[in-house]
Amino acid sequence: MIVLLFLSSGKSQGQNCIDFTNFHSPGCTRTIGTFSNPYATVVSSYYNSDRHVVNTASAGYDPRTGNRLRIVPVGESASVRLGNPSTGSQAESISYTYTVDTNNYDLLFLKYAAVLQDPGHPQSQQPRLTLEILNTNNQQINPSCTYANFYASQSLGWNTYGNVVWKDWTTVGVDLSQYHGQTIKVRMTTYDCNYSGHYGYAYIILSCGKKSVSLLNPCNSVETVHFSAPAGFNYTWYNSSNSVISHSQDIVVPADNSSYRCVCSFVGNSSCSFEVYANSIAVGNNQTTTINQTLCKGETTDFGFIAPNQGSIQGSCRVCMAAIVLLYLI
Repeated sequence: MIVLLFLSSGKSQGQNCIDFTNFHSPGCTRTIGTFSNPYATVVSSYYNSDRHVVNTASAGYDPRTGNRLRIVPVGESASVRLGNPSTGSQAESISYTYTVDTNNYDLLFLKYAAVLQDPGHPQSQQPRLTLEILNTNNQQINPSCTYANFYASQSLGWNTYGNVVWKDWTTVGVDLSQYHGQTIKVRMTTYDCNYSGHYGYAYIILSCGKKSVSLLNPCNSVETVHFSAPAGFNYTWYNSSNSVISHSQDIVVPADNSSYRCVCSFVGNSSCSFEVYANSIAVGNNQTTTINQTLCKGETTDFGFIAPNQGSIQGSCRVCMAAIVLLYLI
């Protein structure tokens, strides 16, 4: 799918489309069970389970990583811990219903950090974290493009602490654009090992975003332009000659009005992808931009004006030394 999108200023930040810390929400379902059946028992919304825990920014560091993993990452206010450091072939899940409206968001972001013991069992029996997108009948809507399985293995290049492998905060993005208007379930599940002796748990944060390229240097893009694609994917950037120039999320290119495209691929399957586009237009200081916008009574503009009963508003502000002239018709 090819999508042409606008530029936004600043690094793309996920929006709280899902109230993931609210276990009392009717769209939130928590379960506890075992490795063979993680969904055996639905937990009451008012039951305080040590296998589903909300952490705030003051929670500090995880001791089972040698106090190297932040329980809540910088820039976030909370996380949910799914699972615990107890053994016994436990497994647990948390899921959230969400109605996709691509007018608002077309990307889902799972930010996660995993803490898994690595006993060296066969891969299918190892502690793990899974992400699934389901329909309302709890069926995977597209296993190839909306399912991820993060299992314990030192071969993955994760951090180690004793027999624990842990993954620092990482974002995985999922393209939801083809599910516009549908109600889906976003389900995360954590597993101990199947042989009862080793634990696995993870910290999670959910948010949403748009397919857009961010401009990271709006105040200093006279000679070079710094672009950033949406977080959580694998990337291939192409220039106007269709030559590959980077596999990073960000690129810095000359501000010479050239065009670029980025193929963003799901981390679990490169065939699940979309494209975003950008032009490297210089944005200099002391430029003047005029914004015309029609408002209704009581509406608020992006700059904080509230429309009165009638009349017009004229004003100006300066962003990065560039004048922005505001003209609103009420």
